[in-house]
Amino acid sequence: MAKIMERKLIRVWGCSQLVLGVLVLLSLMLSIGTIVVLLQVRSQTQVAMRQLATDLTILSEYQFEYTVHFSETVPIQTVIALHENFAVPINLVISQTIPINTNIPFQFPLSTTPLEIPIAVDVPVNVPIQTEVNVPLNYTIPISTEVPLVIDIPLKIEVSKTPLKGYLLNLAKMLREMSP
Repeated sequence: MAKIMERKLIRVWGCSQLVLGVLVLLSLMLSIGTIVVLLQVRSQTQVAMRQLATDLTILSEYQFEYTVHFSETVPIQTVIALHENFAVPINLVISQTIPINTNIPFQFPLSTTPLEIPIAVDVPVNVPIQTEVNVPLNYTIPISTEVPLVIDIPLKIEVSKTPLKGYLLNLAKMLREMSP
């Protein structure tokens, strides 16, 4: 019976070593597969990092152009006070003929009857007027309105003329150093 047990033990021992060998081989294959996948990931990461470094270098010279559309109604409420004196020059000539038709009563000192003297005369008037008149203007104008503002503002940002360029180039340099 001891021999039977010994043979069974040898068979079990041989089977366990076979199973253990198979498990070791499977573990070794999984480890190798993991290393191969990690190497591929590393390679793809290096390619992506080099591409990103190239893209950052291109971006450092990029020029953004964008149009900002602004459409608002702006309320305006104010009072404009006008307090001014204006000097108004006057240069004119008044030319007119004035007709005079009248009777002038007259009494001689020794006479008792009054006498009327008729006068009919056209008097020419030619008066030049040259002066300056100060005209004060004191007025307040209340203003209450809404002004619609519709404007397109073109924006042009050259990255190469901003501090961002230095940061982008430094980051691109670091990425190139990390991906030989």
